[in-house]
Amino acid sequence: YHDPAELTYAISGNLDDLESTPLSGSLTAMSCTISGALVHFLSVLGKESKFVPLSEYHSSPHRQLHTTPCFESVSRYEIVAEEGKVVASAQRRVGSCFLQHGSIKLSPRVLHPALDDFAPPVADEETSQPMTEQEFSYYSETFFAVLCRSLSFKNRKLVLSVRDKAEIEERYHQVKKNALERRGIKQMTVVESL
Repeated sequence: YHDPAELTYAISGNLDDLESTPLSGSLTAMSCTISGALVHFLSVLGKESKFVPLSEYHSSPHRQLHTTPCFESVSRYEIVAEEGKVVASAQRRVGSCFLQHGSIKLSPRVLHPALDDFAPPVADEETSQPMTEQEFSYYSETFFAVLCRSLSFKNRKLVLSVRDKAEIEERYHQVKKNALERRGIKQMTVVESL
């Protein structure tokens, strides 16, 4: 489950194609490079944050890391602001391929029934609303542009087929209905536009 007030992202690639780019190097070096780009994105939005290689903040005990929502635990290599952790990311490598996925907290958490035990009180009802479609478009386009510049990516967008969009919509409704249920992975075909 990701909060409706968060922007989620994924960066993937083949390391063989990334030699001599900002993303070449070890897992730690790549994470640090991507974190720098994320901090830059937040600064473009006017949100001061910093990348903390070693946690200076309270962290959940290790046994709770898999049962606690992303923003409730802080560990090494996190992006934090005054209010605590603002970006939750994880990276996985298989052979020469990698995927880094994360979520960026852009406003206080919107309450969700699946997370009642963890939901903090929200002081200002106006700031706890889900993102509008216009806000989402602005944040996602700004994110894409900043990351392309920061990571030396070509600024190309992907085009989803009608079938892929229908599968995403179906998946969205399944996840929304059972937010904390473990799900299998369904393979999708994405066509890159020229």
